[in-house]
Amino acid sequence: MLLVLLAGCSNPGTGQQAVDDDEIRPSVSTSSEKDQGSPQITEREYEAAVSQMASCMAKSGVDLINDGWDPIDHEGMILRYKSPGMSGEASSKVYHRCREAHLDNVQKGFNATNKSRMAPDLMAEVRTCLTAKAIMLKGGEKNPADLTRSVPEGRYETLLDCVYGGVRKLYPRLVAVSFP
Repeated sequence: MLLVLLAGCSNPGTGQQAVDDDEIRPSVSTSSEKDQGSPQITEREYEAAVSQMASCMAKSGVDLINDGWDPIDHEGMILRYKSPGMSGEASSKVYHRCREAHLDNVQKGFNATNKSRMAPDLMAEVRTCLTAKAIMLKGGEKNPADLTRSVPEGRYETLLDCVYGGVRKLYPRLVAVSFP
């Protein structure tokens, strides 16, 4: 499940600038392997990859906006971009090129070796909301999949209301989030 979201903002304009060949090298070495053969990627390495992606994009005139770790599952950072003076199509190409070069493999490695987990303050808010709507959780839920399994059949919409309501209350500056 990939939850790094793109809410692009662009202004019409002209094309993109060229990027040096060294700018499209992978940003994090994935040589350390876990038992299953997946690369072990830390939060710090993930954040470094996002930083290198931002540098790559900036060289082509596109600003990456990092809204931080996704509070719903902590599987990635919420990323958007703006591109003053550039068409949406051109800025989208820059975003995808730099993301592929610096973040995609890191994202896969991070998600393969780190468990999904909801931010504790958001989980508490969701629990409170569900209890107020007469939905009792089983206990021990830590992530979206746990919540989905614990909520009775036919009450998924209530779960969505509680999750999105919690995000709006606790993280009002977030532009886009997604619940599985």
